[in-house]
Amino acid sequence: MKSRKYIAAFAAASIAATSFFGCGDMDETYREFWQDGEIVYAGVVENLRFHPGRNRARISFMVKDPSVVSVRIYWNNKSNFVDAEVDPVRNQGPYYVDLPDLKETTYSFEIYSYNKAQAESMAINLIGRVYGDEYEKTLLITPMKGAYEIEGAPDNFEINWGVADASAIGSELTYTDRNGEARSLYIDAAAKRTLVEGYEMGSGFSYRTVFMPDTLSIDKFYSDYKECKVRGIAKEYDRRGWRAYGDDYDKGNVRPPSNTIDGKSNTVWHMDKSHGYPHIMYVDMGARRRISGFVFLQRLPLDGALNQVEILVSDDGEEWTSTGDYFLENSTAYQFIDIKEEVEARYFQLKAKSDYKGAKFTALAEVGAYWR
Repeated sequence: MKSRKYIAAFAAASIAATSFFGCGDMDETYREFWQDGEIVYAGVVENLRFHPGRNRARISFMVKDPSVVSVRIYWNNKSNFVDAEVDPVRNQGPYYVDLPDLKETTYSFEIYSYNKAQAESMAINLIGRVYGDEYEKTLLITPMKGAYEIEGAPDNFEINWGVADASAIGSELTYTDRNGEARSLYIDAAAKRTLVEGYEMGSGFSYRTVFMPDTLSIDKFYSDYKECKVRGIAKEYDRRGWRAYGDDYDKGNVRPPSNTIDGKSNTVWHMDKSHGYPHIMYVDMGARRRISGFVFLQRLPLDGALNQVEILVSDDGEEWTSTGDYFLENSTAYQFIDIKEEVEARYFQLKAKSDYKGAKFTALAEVGAYWR
């Protein structure tokens, strides 16, 4: 902003007006504007930016008025300040001013610039939040759907990632390689899968998620580390001798739950059209088995594919324990869904809760179980 002279002119006009109306005692109100001649104000800073950090901050700005020689930044109701020399004739900026040793809170700043005569600019206000340990305690690690050995290459594994938080920028993974050396790997937050090669089998790994609370942040923040194991290859159980049953199906076209274990992708369990979700079917595996997860094949072609399911298990088909809710992909591929904790059971119950069409029912081609 260029130096301005309008305040002196405004003061002179105001004095003339008060004289005209016979209010001469108001001259004192404006005496400061004219007694020493016209007033010149320093130009304000421009392109002001706040850069948050860990118990610190950085403020950047441009200075375009060539008469300005310094800038002062106040905070805590002007009880704290820092000065910065500037030379806009040679360099308009950006200038960067670091503010160390700040408490974790939100601050209000006032920024003034000064010319050689120490004339002060108008105040420019800026608000910014400084982060620290309390913020870091709230950070959630990016969920991991699982880490699995690669078939035919048991010292490699693949990680399937869930959806990262909006302020997460990535994850840091540490593992031990086949030579016993510690290794680290950075994974972008947008990654869906990560291949790790040459790890020491059976050693596991750990990871944490990296955050930047603001795109201008000068520091990174981290979730706690999570220790993880690599799971083996999924081995499907042979479904011969199994029984799939239940009354919740389309009886008009006779598409019962038994169609989900017949090994045919063109036959389906079509849920009862007379009511909405949930829809339920049951499977008796004929013997108690160790279960790491379940495998699904959506109806082909895709048409309102199954979305949310709850899976329950039982030893007797009467008393049921939930393993949790899971979400299937809108995909034509076979989907292997690991349950949260391995269980042993003879029966499982599939409770369909929603589909991708927002309808009241849908269909499923195949379902099975596996262990790792």
